[in-house]
Amino acid sequence: MCVFETSALIPGSYDPPHKGHIAMIERAVRSGIAEKFIVAAIKNPTKKRLLDPQNSVALLDIMLPDHLRGFVVLEDGSDSTLATAKRHQADVVVRGRVESTKDALHEIALKYFFSLAALCKKQSPMSIQRELPAEDPEAVV
Repeated sequence: MCVFETSALIPGSYDPPHKGHIAMIERAVRSGIAEKFIVAAIKNPTKKRLLDPQNSVALLDIMLPDHLRGFVVLEDGSDSTLATAKRHQADVVVRGRVESTKDALHEIALKYFFSLAALCKKQSPMSIQRELPAEDPEAVV
């Protein structure tokens, strides 16, 4: 018997990870949009990093509450968001809030790609992109 498990990718730089990131991961898990969540620290070549992705993942591992551990897989993203999503056969990509102009331009490019992918599902395994609104604007420090 084949069991279908939906998975969601939560990519980000997580540089450094903070309470707002953990809150976003928790909201995604609580939303029930997937059974498995891949939290990937993706290296964005347009940003200067404070930490390398491996250290970001190590800090996320320390910060992640125990009640989320059964749902979340942490990964340092050596690939792009799309390549990571394809490798994990992600059904959903969860995006947080936009923090800068560079992030905004990146988000526009991603939305354009996902609109194209919706026209041609062969290009991408993801069927939807869902943005989670912040429950509390003060939650992100």
